[in-house]
Amino acid sequence: MVETVQVDDEGHFVEDGDCALPGLSSTGSRVQMTFAKPSGAMTGKLLPSGRPMDVILVQTSLETPPVPVRVSLVDAANPFCWVDESSLPDFFREQGPGAEISLAFIEDVRREAAILMGLASSVEEAALTRGTPKIAVLTEPSPRADSSISPDIQVVAYSMGKPHGSLQLTGAVCLGTAACTEGTIAHAIRNKVRSGSETYKTVQRKDSNTSMRLDSIKLLHPGGDMEVDVLLDGEQQAEEVTVFRTARRLFEGTVYYLQ
Repeated sequence: MVETVQVDDEGHFVEDGDCALPGLSSTGSRVQMTFAKPSGAMTGKLLPSGRPMDVILVQTSLETPPVPVRVSLVDAANPFCWVDESSLPDFFREQGPGAEISLAFIEDVRREAAILMGLASSVEEAALTRGTPKIAVLTEPSPRADSSISPDIQVVAYSMGKPHGSLQLTGAVCLGTAACTEGTIAHAIRNKVRSGSETYKTVQRKDSNTSMRLDSIKLLHPGGDMEVDVLLDGEQQAEEVTVFRTARRLFEGTVYYLQ
């Protein structure tokens, strides 16, 4: 991970700034965080199952047939199970992602995903590590008056069994990578929203004469907007993924000690 921070003319870190992020009440100096070669961070593979899309069967009751759920299992910065919201049962949309029945269903999907990704050998073992893999639901963005950008993908992530208020940093890196990986759910949603139009730029790396593709993925999460820059090499693999944060002072104080 490479962090780029703001400094003054004397090389001192600049704490204050006008960079504002959704969900924060204050502004700060902009911090650029770049993840270099994030693919296969935990499993060694970008697509641990070997496929950009899988179908997981979830049994909701003994009386009804299993529900087929479309997922993309992607490991970039962190392993994530990206769920196609359109394949979820009606109760998920009717009662919401935080309803008890929705939480139980999502957890069942996550446990099965752990097995497919090689992170657990059974659902019982997967239940012991709720944070790996992480899971999130993807859908086409809905109109939103307070959105400052035109998002490509709308996402609701989960953290330790509960809906996340925004999106994990590594989740943004993984989702940006998934959106640039052909055949994934994220890639399909982004292409549908953009109607096939290309918005990437061709850039020249400073340390070589290699031309690379820079794609900007715009995300919408419960807390607001987020932008992810993905630098792809000649084989369309993620070379770097960049996200942005702010620097904010958390505390300060004086410590006394006796000699």
